[in-house]
Amino acid sequence: MRRSVPILIAFALTVASCAAKKPQAPPGEVLAGPATTTAVMTITPNMPISTKIATPHGLVPIAGRPPLWLLGNKEIALVGSVDGRTKVIGFSGKDYSHSQVIAADHDMGAPDGTIMDIAASPNGLTIAVAESEPGKVEVVIRDLISAGKGHPVATFDGSFRSASLFWLDSGTVALTLGPHVSPAPHASGDDTQNGASAPTAADDAGETVPANGGLFLIGVYGAVTVRPVALKCPLSAMRFSPGGLYAVTEGDTATPPQVYSRLTGRCHPLGIPGPIRLLGWAPDDQSFLYAAPAIGDHGPGVFRYDTRKHRSDVVAIASAAAVYLQDGSILALGNRSLSWRSVAANPDAPFIAQLALFSPKLDKTQVESLGRPTSPMMLSQSAMVYSQPFDEVAIELYRFGPHGPEREIVTFSRPDQKAFVIASGPIRGTVTLAWVPNTDRLLIFDGDGTSGGLTILSPPR
Repeated sequence: MRRSVPILIAFALTVASCAAKKPQAPPGEVLAGPATTTAVMTITPNMPISTKIATPHGLVPIAGRPPLWLLGNKEIALVGSVDGRTKVIGFSGKDYSHSQVIAADHDMGAPDGTIMDIAASPNGLTIAVAESEPGKVEVVIRDLISAGKGHPVATFDGSFRSASLFWLDSGTVALTLGPHVSPAPHASGDDTQNGASAPTAADDAGETVPANGGLFLIGVYGAVTVRPVALKCPLSAMRFSPGGLYAVTEGDTATPPQVYSRLTGRCHPLGIPGPIRLLGWAPDDQSFLYAAPAIGDHGPGVFRYDTRKHRSDVVAIASAAAVYLQDGSILALGNRSLSWRSVAANPDAPFIAQLALFSPKLDKTQVESLGRPTSPMMLSQSAMVYSQPFDEVAIELYRFGPHGPEREIVTFSRPDQKAFVIASGPIRGTVTLAWVPNTDRLLIFDGDGTSGGLTILSPPR
């Protein structure tokens, strides 16, 4: 294992260099001052900021819900909650200063119920909402160009534990329901028209079998059709690969995770009770990364599942942060000295956070020190997002600070091998990170139930 030049120096000089060189802000951006804050953090001084606006009072990000990019990436839709009510707010126009409700419980997109899942079409002009109502789930389609609240295209009788949506193409939405919370009457398994119930599916022999939930392909334009897909595996929230050839169900307290192949029509158990959190798919759709909680003598940690070998391999012990890079290699947060035994024995033991770059094809690992003191427990709460055009990651890192545990937002440029602290502060509220498409700007959406904000800035490089 070859160890490259550490990037600890870049961290040590970050704050001082940002303050000393007084960078010029690009047109339309301002430089963060010593007291510039997001909703829950302080931004590093002299960070170029292009957008900083308050979100509606009480709006808190929903953990694990990235922004939706709408209308050709001209509108950002933040998914959050206000007093337990899901609300999706769109920001557009100059400096994203114009805001509007994209969807909300008992409002736009879900006029008669609550939002279980929401997905934007490939061109961002349409959204699909899985709306839960008493005794049924409806899929509502809303054209974002019009001012309407949306119209239902399919209805499914029953109370379901989960619902997930994915656009296979501009006219087809994949809906996964499952499983039933309580038994519901079953109807015919034939394709149904707009508004009809479709709680059964036909297996390979042509027989109709009860679908404890199910996967359905919904044609949303023209004559609406609902086609059940024959699956003989327990279902939960299903996350498709970008190409739509594979999917993984993340599992829940009653349903183990499964890997589904549209090529074979079969499911393969992941081999753990779950639930897991999908972190990302490889560029070729043939493998994915996931974070799993502690299971017996193993975990928490990041794992890589190979869809061809049907096998999981350990990527990072105790961590929950890893991404695929554009060349198929993996960048993960962790520390190579950790073991399952040491983590189980002392989950609060301090160590220095490291970044490991692993190439599955070459079976080669390169380790860089971030120089930030953390612990296995803190590492298991971390997160990472990747910008493919600029080969750069942003990390939500929890660490030991001088006055107690802190949250830091750290960026790492792979080409430059430089890391910078973008923002930091005591741990409170929820933070969502995302890269603005086709730009080098980082979006921070955070809130604590009292204040919330949308901040877009340009990390130094």
